[in-house]
Amino acid sequence: MSKLSLMILLVGVLVVYCFSVIDYMKCRSANETLTTQLSDSSQTLEKLPSPATDLQARLATTEAMLSAEQDAFPDEINSNKLINDILELADNFKVTAVPLQTYAWAIEKFGKNDYPVFTIDLQVRGDLGDALQFIEALENGEYETIVVKQTRVITLEDDEDKIIAGTNDGSLPVIISMSVSVYTQRTAS
Repeated sequence: MSKLSLMILLVGVLVVYCFSVIDYMKCRSANETLTTQLSDSSQTLEKLPSPATDLQARLATTEAMLSAEQDAFPDEINSNKLINDILELADNFKVTAVPLQTYAWAIEKFGKNDYPVFTIDLQVRGDLGDALQFIEALENGEYETIVVKQTRVITLEDDEDKIIAGTNDGSLPVIISMSVSVYTQRTAS
């Protein structure tokens, strides 16, 4: 073999060796980068809370609670009975609940569900303590889905207003204007 051939072969081997070393260095750098990323990801993963093992039980409990809440909505409510019940309750607490204005049944959307709602505007007149007890009894009484949406309280100062409100005994007479809504699963009369 001639010297020239040997030199060409030696240069070729050196070139291949240089490319191999360069390729090895690139792979080593990439390997170090991936090792660092893997280490960082492992540390982040260790910080995460462990997944809940009782998901099925929690789902069953939540579905049962949802069903119970949906069952709280009555199938229907007779609006005339509701009005009479409000007037009787007011009488029991020595207040009046007139004037009373009703609105036609309407639909309100909550989440994915539509609920019929019957709304009544009324004025409660009487002593502040009696009126507050009436409102509390109304919210916590027979109609579980009744909601007092708006209230406005007017205190009465002079004697003529006290007589109109039905209190003349030193108590604080008020007129409470309020809007009450009751929700059902379907509309009734």
